Amino acid sequence: MITPIFKLKQDDEFLTVSIRTPYANVKDAEIAYEGQTFLFTCKPYFLRLFLPNEVIASDQDEVVGSTFFDWDTNNFVVKVPKRIKGEVFLNLDMLSELLQPQKKLDAGRMVEEIVSQEEPSLGENAIEEGDALGRSTDELFAEQVLAEENPERVAAEAASIYGYGYGWKRHGVLLKFQEEVGELIDLRQPDLVLICEREELCREYDKQHFKEEHYLADLFEPDDQLLASINFRIDTNNHLSLNDLDREQLKNLQIRQLDGFGLKAMQQKISYSLLDLVGAYLYDLRTTDGEHCVESGWTIRKLSPSLSFLVQWRDVGTGSRVALLKCLLEIRRIFNSSSGDCYYLFNQLFVDDLCLWIQSADKSVLVHLREQLQLTMNKITKECLELDLNCLEIEAGIESLDVESKKKVEVLDSDDESEDYDV
Repeated sequence: MITPIFKLKQDDEFLTVSIRTPYANVKDAEIAYEGQTFLFTCKPYFLRLFLPNEVIASDQDEVVGSTFFDWDTNNFVVKVPKRIKGEVFLNLDMLSELLQPQKKLDAGRMVEEIVSQEEPSLGENAIEEGDALGRSTDELFAEQVLAEENPERVAAEAASIYGYGYGWKRHGVLLKFQEEVGELIDLRQPDLVLICEREELCREYDKQHFKEEHYLADLFEPDDQLLASINFRIDTNNHLSLNDLDREQLKNLQIRQLDGFGLKAMQQKISYSLLDLVGAYLYDLRTTDGEHCVESGWTIRKLSPSLSFLVQWRDVGTGSRVALLKCLLEIRRIFNSSSGDCYYLFNQLFVDDLCLWIQSADKSVLVHLREQLQLTMNKITKECLELDLNCLEIEAGIESLDVESKKKVEVLDSDDESEDYDV
């Protein structure tokens, strides 16, 4: 969690805490205060202050404190009522001290004791606040580091948990295209969704939008177009080899140093994203009989979780470096030529850097990717989709048998009626 930039001021009745949270989702904010403690949490920010004097508990009926969010400055402003009006809270500019548990002096022994972080002695208030916000006491006393007025550092910290694009290093870009983003990305408010939550959100989205009737129709009564797509064979000389148009794109790519390029763990995650992107491209190639169309940009972005949900895969999921580069360059052309939408953003966020990366990625990373893909392909079953496809097929089969049985009964009844009429 990030310790936000904050400042305090006071008057006779209130202590005012201003907390800067440029990357927070306002509706997720939770605030509590009591005694000499103040607690604020709003992912990815966490702030606990140890005040020099007491304030009135936030859960008391007579509390006249208030909280509002200043959209111009991205600041939460919290007015906390003092327990004793007119009392002066000293050293409010000593922000580092406010982050640390207060020292407790034993008058009998005249020895200072530092309040233990493992067993904080702030009474029951700390436990009550912990329960109220769903956090353990240990979490509430986690180490905090005073934030600096450093926009680059704050942006880097936000990208580490909210990032997207190549290496998940970008953040805030999509905020500039809020109207267009809804047409590009299925993930709502992408700049405010944690990287670690996106994969599960993507799964839930797919489950909600799964059409059983479409699946069963394709399974039991595939049309000619579907059969043609299944039987399509890729022309490796044409589809997986570089041509002059590809070389022209490579020449025009802006060469730059890729951050985190030397980190093998990050290279593997990047390679996993490459798989779903290329997989979406190959699907479009099949369904268009090897000739991409005006809908190809939509198809590729829709079927690639790395694009539609900005997912970071934890494990797998190939082949020739040139073949992969060819696919990426084709995708790049498709996105650049897609009219009416901002598909070019996917190139700026992902594809351009992937085109650079694949040309010099460590061979061991690609070998690992191929091995993991082969292992995964051998393990893939219908159950992996978590859509209860087997049960769905059995139920559809039973219904089909019932329909056939009814038809046979109707035919027999019709024959009986015909015989009766002849008699």
